[in-house]
Amino acid sequence: MRVHAWYRALLLAGLLLAVALALISVHLRLVNSGLGCTDWPDCYGNLARSAEFGTAGPFKELAVRAHRVLASVLGLLVLAVLALSLWLRVLRVPAGLLFGVMLILAALGRWSAGLNLPGIVMANFAGGLLMIALLWFLWRSFFTAEPAPAAAVHRLAGIATVMLSIQMGLGGLMSAFFAGLACGPAFDCAAPWSPGIPLEVLSGLFRPLELDATGRVLISSDLAGLHMTHRMLGFALVPVFCALAYLLARSRRRALAVTMLALTVLSGLGGVMTVRLALPPLMVLAHYAIALGLLLTALSAWHTGSAACDQTGSTRAAQ
Repeated sequence: MRVHAWYRALLLAGLLLAVALALISVHLRLVNSGLGCTDWPDCYGNLARSAEFGTAGPFKELAVRAHRVLASVLGLLVLAVLALSLWLRVLRVPAGLLFGVMLILAALGRWSAGLNLPGIVMANFAGGLLMIALLWFLWRSFFTAEPAPAAAVHRLAGIATVMLSIQMGLGGLMSAFFAGLACGPAFDCAAPWSPGIPLEVLSGLFRPLELDATGRVLISSDLAGLHMTHRMLGFALVPVFCALAYLLARSRRRALAVTMLALTVLSGLGGVMTVRLALPPLMVLAHYAIALGLLLTALSAWHTGSAACDQTGSTRAAQ
């Protein structure tokens, strides 16, 4: 039983570290892209001046050191989680997947600071989200099993999780392609745009960004369409999460319902204010943090906990 408690504590520590690491990574990305620079917005997306942005950001040196330390500690924790999973013979598949994602992110680390390769930015972004989701899943698996949710709750929670994951992926693409100002503050996008995500945007993940004569990233109508897709899906998510919160409240999971509803409102307001105020760095970071919290509440609604390791862990510890 003592091993079981240590394993659960280790997973919680890993989850908190992964969240902190993701937030620091987003902060560094925002600073390096020029967000909030002195001659904003003309400096945004100017890769010729990225070194200047990197040294001018607040607490930049502290953030870089914290990122390195947290990444190293998290790597050791993930290795310990894998070892315990193999020893206890529980949750070996998700623990192995977690270890594999960690190795991929470590291999990509040497290119993480680059701004002109969108594919590297997206790989790091997606890998960080996947690590957080896996750690959350593993941690929740050690909770005492709750009554199975109603089929409608389980189904809608799965839909909400998928939709929000896509929405966060679109946000990552906007960051990778410097499309944050592609539409300006107008809700209907002042720039010309075509709906959907054209193949040109996705194919651009695998080649360097196109720059103008001054070293600034070129913004096409495809990127304006990407921005509008992100906005429209954000509006579509509001009724989905409100309906899920309502079903959770009816299922007597009121704390989770209230948390989900509050995060939904904050996320919607944060998205609107972020657009209207032209991407203030702290607000962009807060918008991502709220979306991350909303994703974890959706996963909690979908996965009730199974106490999968109680019996196996206790037996193994007794041996």
